[in-house]
Amino acid sequence: LLAMARADPEPAANAYSLVNISALATDVVSELTPRALERGVDIEFRGERPVHMRASAELIQVLLGNLISNAIRATPRGGLISVGLEQCPEGPCLTIEDSGPGIPDEEKTAVFRRFHRLQATPGPGSGLGLSIVQAVAKAHGAKVALEDRVPGPGLRVAVHFPALEKA
Repeated sequence: LLAMARADPEPAANAYSLVNISALATDVVSELTPRALERGVDIEFRGERPVHMRASAELIQVLLGNLISNAIRATPRGGLISVGLEQCPEGPCLTIEDSGPGIPDEEKTAVFRRFHRLQATPGPGSGLGLSIVQAVAKAHGAKVALEDRVPGPGLRVAVHFPALEKA
């Protein structure tokens, strides 16, 4: 809940600075790799370096941490999580793909509601992770899309941030 309060776009806008999100993503992947390996899951980062945007580094770390932690929890032993980052024409594009069961189409909107958890979600959790991700994305003018991983099974989460404004 504290993370959601911090993602409120009004006060957060004053705390934004030029952030290398490639470095943040690398740090979060490195931090969560031991947890993935304990579960028998491989995790990789592939992406352009550096990718910059005006953001709150703390909030972007929260967004990344929630998405990658969810992927670790959902991916079965022997699975793979791939974190990607590239500079797209419309702005930075972050993707997290896992080889878990995915999210049924009829649940893809509901999972962004606070305290909503899928029936078959393994492990502990409060159902706040994706609502926090949505709040952080909104605070940064970004859009979050949940898609089926191709080839499946799995989930692909894409976060599209706006382009860095030229001074």
